[in-house]
Amino acid sequence: MNILRTWRRHHSGDMIAQVKPVEGIGTWEASAWLVAEPSKVERSPRSFSMLTEAQSAADALATTAFDHQCTVTCGKWLARAR
Repeated sequence: MNILRTWRRHHSGDMIAQVKPVEGIGTWEASAWLVAEPSKVERSPRSFSMLTEAQSAADALATTAFDHQCTVTCGKWLARAR
């Protein structure tokens, strides 16, 4: 059985976009936050059936909620161990 993992992408070193599986439902939840303010999490109002759609939504949250534009300093999506 495949274990679904949480995925994270660092944006410019001060922001994180995250996609995590919703247990038992088979969908993904997208969010983003500032490293300096981890309690201020912006979440997508909907869940996603495809991982790539959720990743795009998390990137969009980082862009809109924190006035961010991706540059070469933004990282790649990496799976995190559970």
